[in-house]
Amino acid sequence: MRLPISDWKKIRKSFSTREGKSVAVFGLFSLPRSNGRKKLQSSLGYSMEMIANSIAVTNDFRKGQYALINLRTIL
Repeated sequence: MRLPISDWKKIRKSFSTREGKSVAVFGLFSLPRSNGRKKLQSSLGYSMEMIANSIAVTNDFRKGQYALINLRTIL
């Protein structure tokens, strides 16, 4: 479904009229890989992001975390 050009202009105008303040963001990502065996490789990953909001509102996004485990065999 495509939006008419007039709708896109309204959307663009609504974003350009908003005011906001920048917030501090801290992010961390790590993905070590292991080749311990000839036919098995593994990796373990972790990602984290923290946002320091200037105004504490209960439903604001503050912290996100993600973990990943990957095991694969090599033929």
